[in-house]
Amino acid sequence: MEELNQQVATSSEQLQTYQSDIIDLRRTVNTLEIELQAQHSLRDSLENMLTETEARYSSQLAQIQCLITNVEAQLAEIRCDLERQNQEYQVLLDVRARLEGEINTYRGLLESEDCKLPCNPCSTPSCPPCAPSPSVPRSVCVPHTVCVPHTVCVPCVPCPPGRF
Repeated sequence: MEELNQQVATSSEQLQTYQSDIIDLRRTVNTLEIELQAQHSLRDSLENMLTETEARYSSQLAQIQCLITNVEAQLAEIRCDLERQNQEYQVLLDVRARLEGEINTYRGLLESEDCKLPCNPCSTPSCPPCAPSPSVPRSVCVPHTVCVPHTVCVPCVPCPPGRF
């Protein structure tokens, strides 16, 4: 009986130890379940935040891409304008060159016509009459009344040195 009582006492102690272990394990399981739920909540929160961040950055990326597209279009338009202006400038330079050529032609014609005018000998002895020679430019005599009225010979083109 004593042996049986001892076995009962030992079994009771073991039962209490096992029940205590079971209670500790249940507390550990409950703690781990709570921690697991917290980790799930944290994961869900982080996934939501990631989704929101991806959506925000995707929206910003789309806006930036739209800006880049607009800037590229403006740049292409500016390049076209520059090319057009360059072509217009080249046309204007060509027109200018042609006009300068025409002006020089007319100037040459006018100078040659001025030199074809008849040479009127001066009425004063200080101005010798022009000699009709193709190599010597002709002069035109005009009245001059600054101090003393007299006639001054003005050459059509620069006269050789010593002529006037």
